[in-house]
Amino acid sequence: MLARKIRQRAVVACWGFTLLLIPGAMAVIMRFDPAVYAGLPLSRRQFVALILAFFVTAFIGIAFLCSRLNEDLDTLMHDNELETGDDLSRPVGGGKPLKDVDLLAEGQQIGLRILRMAQGSPLRGKVPERAVIRTLNGGMPVTAAEANSLVKSGVNQMEWVNPQGVVNVAVFQGEGPDLKIQVQQIRRPAARA
Repeated sequence: MLARKIRQRAVVACWGFTLLLIPGAMAVIMRFDPAVYAGLPLSRRQFVALILAFFVTAFIGIAFLCSRLNEDLDTLMHDNELETGDDLSRPVGGGKPLKDVDLLAEGQQIGLRILRMAQGSPLRGKVPERAVIRTLNGGMPVTAAEANSLVKSGVNQMEWVNPQGVVNVAVFQGEGPDLKIQVQQIRRPAARA
């Protein structure tokens, strides 16, 4: 997403640069030494118009090329996201999101749904927001504090499930006992007698 914004800003800058250079190119051409084009069968006014048209066409062509490359990269990134993107962005088998309690593992009464991740979270890029944590390093955390206590320095493993019920495993590098995430508890309703 950040790369897309940077490319869009670069295209805007390219177009702005083009629009600013056109009057500058015209001013440079107007001050051009007439002795250079003295042998051409053109008047000074025609020569200036021809050179100006060439520069304007070149600048606009470069801006269009940058715009086209940006669109191609956006299309390519979108296609890659569809092929390998997270499972939250597309339905699996046309399925609808399951109820929260159906996302819990069998025998699990309380689970954690990831609501937000801080910028420095070790899960960023590995686990999407809205995922439900099933296990973390073999334990089933029921609070954010418990999840943080299960994180160890070094390699950690988390089993998580997306809203369509697809179970995934993420391996991430922990730097300390803090996942830097905000979670919501999901509780299985108590069985009624």
